[in-house]
Amino acid sequence: MKTQTCHWTVAASPTTCSKAYFCITVLILGIAWSISPLSTRAQNRPYWNVMARQFYQQIGERFTVTCPARPRGGIRQAWGTDVYADFSSICEAALHAGAITASGGQVTIEMRPDAAPYRGSLRNGVQSVPYGSTFSSFVVIPGGYAQRVVYIYVNYNTRPATIGVADQYYNQPGWQRLVGPFEGADVDLRAWRTACGYHRQPAYNAPDIVRGNINCAAIGG
Repeated sequence: MKTQTCHWTVAASPTTCSKAYFCITVLILGIAWSISPLSTRAQNRPYWNVMARQFYQQIGERFTVTCPARPRGGIRQAWGTDVYADFSSICEAALHAGAITASGGQVTIEMRPDAAPYRGSLRNGVQSVPYGSTFSSFVVIPGGYAQRVVYIYVNYNTRPATIGVADQYYNQPGWQRLVGPFEGADVDLRAWRTACGYHRQPAYNAPDIVRGNINCAAIGG
């Protein structure tokens, strides 16, 4: 393949260099675009538009994400107010809730069961949209951080009653909250120790396997 080269000399005519000049100009503009704030915001679009739908089976869990600067155009909306449908953009919902600015930032959400119907509203320059029912929902935790919240649950349909430890929104038939919440450091250990305390009472049997096997003697319960 023959490579055309334009020699930038005083003797070079405008027609000789016109095509090369055009290519070099396009190249320079392309480089300028790639490092410009506008291009950076365009590249941010896939990250800003990440949905919470991927967590719909993890009700009660909290997740922390880092939002980039808000892109210009092509933004996925937020459906709901205070409680958002799981297919909303996490970052757009966080901006709507006032947890971050358009410059981005770190945000923590907590997954919830479906909270239909979802109400739209205008907040912090963001118009959210109303919607009906979906798989799950989420809330934005102001100043939050990824932290599990668990309760001790009891099933009185068994004899003796069965004790278990599960996340905040465990809603299996026959189970109801007994005590909690437990949160912060060593949340599982503290919750299971309390559950083992109930286990010592004649009315309850060993903790149910809700989050795995537990040995009350080993944890000092």
